[in-house]
Amino acid sequence: DEKIPKVKMDHYAIAAKTGTAQMIDPITKSYYDDRFIHSWFGYFPAYEPRFLVFMYLVNPRGVQYASQSLTEPFVNISRSLLNYYQ
Repeated sequence: DEKIPKVKMDHYAIAAKTGTAQMIDPITKSYYDDRFIHSWFGYFPAYEPRFLVFMYLVNPRGVQYASQSLTEPFVNISRSLLNYYQ
């Protein structure tokens, strides 16, 4: 999807996995169609990791998938970590 930012950093390989889960309505015990939990687990450099980042969002607004909500924050956090520790 062209709206999803790319996860790329010069000179570093990144490993990441996103997750998207539907939330359950506690009264009806069925899944909501429009409420989600997003997760992101990433580490880098992929082959000799120095940093691990885990993020999650409960019921994010306006997006369905974790790749839409958490890619940009992961890239920003990763760049900040690299700049600080280099």
